[in-house]
Amino acid sequence: MAAASATYSGGIGDKLLLAMFGGEMANLRLEPGEVLFTNGDPSRDMYVVLHGTLTIRNGPVVYEDVGPGGIVGEMGIVETHTPRSAMVYAKTHAGLVAIDERRFLSLVAANPDFALAVMRILSRRLRRMDERYETRSDGI
Repeated sequence: MAAASATYSGGIGDKLLLAMFGGEMANLRLEPGEVLFTNGDPSRDMYVVLHGTLTIRNGPVVYEDVGPGGIVGEMGIVETHTPRSAMVYAKTHAGLVAIDERRFLSLVAANPDFALAVMRILSRRLRRMDERYETRSDGI
């Protein structure tokens, strides 16, 4: 049974990332339904959503819909050479900026707020997963 999708409406991290990258041209465009990556794919880049909506899922479980200023694939940068742990696909037409490890490290060095924004997003997602796990465990 698929879980209901959590749509994240944005926060300080998303606003900062949109401000940082909003002036860039999308270097990757996705059509609705197009897959960005799947579970087990090699991880080389993370992506900032400039416009549109992406869905993060694992099997039948939808983790989150990610809109402008949001990021996906960040675990692939933080945990280098670890296969992707989820599938991400475009829910709508979407424009993305790909960030490889070299650019990520440069951004962290030049702007600690960038690193904090990524950590906040990771923390929020982990907290959501904990809440889902607790909800499922309560029914045991």
